[in-house]
Amino acid sequence: VVGFSKSNLAKVAAKAAAGTSLVGISYGAATTDLKSYNPNFVSVAAPWTRQWDALHAEIGASSCTPAQTMVVYHSKDAYSSLFKDGAQQAGYPDIYDLESQDVKARFVSLVRKKKCLFLAMTIASSQDLLSQVFEAKWRGKVFGTGDWYYHSLEIKKTLAKIEPPRAQIIVPTGWDPMATPNSTKFAGDMKRKFDQEPDPSNAYSYDAVQLALHWLCSGLDPRSFEKEKISK
Repeated sequence: VVGFSKSNLAKVAAKAAAGTSLVGISYGAATTDLKSYNPNFVSVAAPWTRQWDALHAEIGASSCTPAQTMVVYHSKDAYSSLFKDGAQQAGYPDIYDLESQDVKARFVSLVRKKKCLFLAMTIASSQDLLSQVFEAKWRGKVFGTGDWYYHSLEIKKTLAKIEPPRAQIIVPTGWDPMATPNSTKFAGDMKRKFDQEPDPSNAYSYDAVQLALHWLCSGLDPRSFEKEKISK
């Protein structure tokens, strides 16, 4: 089975299929431990993507140094923890767990000391901190994850509550329909076939499924899937 676009969904499926011969390939799960639930399950997205590299570069391009940036992650979220690991390796000194007393008790006072803020979490986990940032009228740059792009309506609702918002939100899209001739063709084809403008999740899902099917059609064992072994 090729699918399971979310980490939680992939984990539930892996647990449910444990002890059976079913092989599952998740094309969206960011978790690296699917095999701990079921040795027959793998993820196209694992063990990591280049999203952190792109975010780190964007933070630097926005004149934010690691020392000027506060990072908040959610320890209960494997996807978020991967961003935390990337930030630690890149030398960001001020990294806080969403569940920590520091964030719960003095988030605003901590962020006021910084020029930039990276909320390395889903938009659902970030909403409360975003509201605090805007209500405090903090002037700085807020960086989110690719998940924020898919939930832009929620961000707009948060912004609508605060007039005028002082902080600038920078969200990676993960994909640009005008980036290459292939992406432009994909966008045009999708519009013609489904009368819908494609978003990053559409493009990513399409590519991920193509990778998975290429591996399967090559006669390779799906349980040993590795993107690096696929020739470009």
